[in-house]
Amino acid sequence: MALKVMRSDETPCAGASAGSLVAAMHCCGLTPADGKRILMDVLADCRANGVVGRVGAVLENALRKELPSDAHERCSRGNLFISVSSPMMRDGKFALDGELVSAFESFDDLVGALLASCHIPLYCGWPARRYRGKWCVDGGWHNLTPTPPGSERSVRVCAFPLLDAWRKAEPGDGKESGDVFAQQASFWAGWGDDDARNLLVAPDAAGGKPEWDYSEAIRFALLPGSNDVLEEMIVMGRMDARRWAKSVGFDVKLAMRGAVGESKITM
Repeated sequence: MALKVMRSDETPCAGASAGSLVAAMHCCGLTPADGKRILMDVLADCRANGVVGRVGAVLENALRKELPSDAHERCSRGNLFISVSSPMMRDGKFALDGELVSAFESFDDLVGALLASCHIPLYCGWPARRYRGKWCVDGGWHNLTPTPPGSERSVRVCAFPLLDAWRKAEPGDGKESGDVFAQQASFWAGWGDDDARNLLVAPDAAGGKPEWDYSEAIRFALLPGSNDVLEEMIVMGRMDARRWAKSVGFDVKLAMRGAVGESKITM
């Protein structure tokens, strides 16, 4: 594995749900400190005024206020891929059709893609959000951690400990059984394989032992905790990144500078 350190907002990034926000902010030149401030403000509003039915509107206001006016141009250079999921019926069964959106006609189009990718039914408003003529729900339901098309060694980053669940899942892509959580299903295809190849940053990746289980992480994803809890989660995320960097033989101090926006790791 060859590691190259570079600083570039043109390095291809992909994201689903909240990950799409992080990817878009990076491509727009915002720093991790900017992203933390913006998202902490969104969560503070939700704690004070309610979550269910409000998250989408609060997030939209923040994106329109904080993203640069030319954000859609900055994100349409083959450097950003946003996962969106569309509910549909296939052969009489409920299914999700997913796609990666990478070119944006306008500022509104980019904001619409981000809101569609983050749309958790009821929490963000109506059961689904309309985007480009389709009803959409959270992009992570179809592909939790998408990778840029054509990339060979993209590192996936996830806040949830899922390796045990992936290893216990049935083999195959689940198309015949309808199991969207089969090991090669689009939701998390090859999850454990990526960990073995040092291409996964997660609480239980690279030999990690998560302090919280999946259900606790989901709870805080849906109902924001206190600032102390959020700060603790940030610290744990940095520990995950540091452990991953050590596992691939990368200089830990340099890797952590990448985590705060001073450099970028590509493979």
